[in-house]
Amino acid sequence: MVTCRALAGASAYFALSPEIKVRYPPSIVPVPWQGPTLEWQKLNTNGSSQGNPGKAGVGAIIRDHKGNWAKRCSRHIPKANSVEAELCALRDGLKLAVNLNITHLEIEVDATSIISLIPNTIVS
Repeated sequence: MVTCRALAGASAYFALSPEIKVRYPPSIVPVPWQGPTLEWQKLNTNGSSQGNPGKAGVGAIIRDHKGNWAKRCSRHIPKANSVEAELCALRDGLKLAVNLNITHLEIEVDATSIISLIPNTIVS
């Protein structure tokens, strides 16, 4: 198998090169996307920074109840901390929703620091 040979070759290379430090990726746990209620749209956002503050990236996507994309955006931020990045992602996603004239929007973010800033209410 090609993948196994490549991994074995890479392992041998790193074993012979002590100055190279290997960072193992974090474990990935798949989480299924749950759509919004019928006739609603769902906004998912995420922001991340390397360092606190450091280089950051943000993204947002709006999908319908079937998972079809309505609109998405992403961008780089030269310097931000993790909370700023999450807030920028949320702002960018809300701007998308306003531009699309969406009236029924479910918002999902994964940052507890942001969730605690937003009142848990339904606005009609």
